[in-house]
Amino acid sequence: MRELLGIIVLIIGILTTLYLATGYRRNVGEERDERGILIDCKAAEKTVLFIQALAVLEIIYVRFIVGDRTSPAYHGILSIALVATLGYLAVRYHYSRVM
Repeated sequence: MRELLGIIVLIIGILTTLYLATGYRRNVGEERDERGILIDCKAAEKTVLFIQALAVLEIIYVRFIVGDRTSPAYHGILSIALVATLGYLAVRYHYSRVM
């Protein structure tokens, strides 16, 4: 039963991804104008912020609820959150200086 549920979720995810990708291409077009670039920038920024929030929630969960601070998974997620946050800030700082 779990395999069937996993397959159904996978199919729904694939169909949703295809629908969103074709709708985006239909609305923006093939050429990359300013509107398409701005949409991509906003989407990337929101995605990075969402991933950072999920990583912080995972760190809080593992640190305070589970209490397992010695696991490699905890240190992996901690390093991912640190790199994502510092990398995002470094790229923003770089482009604020360049542009």
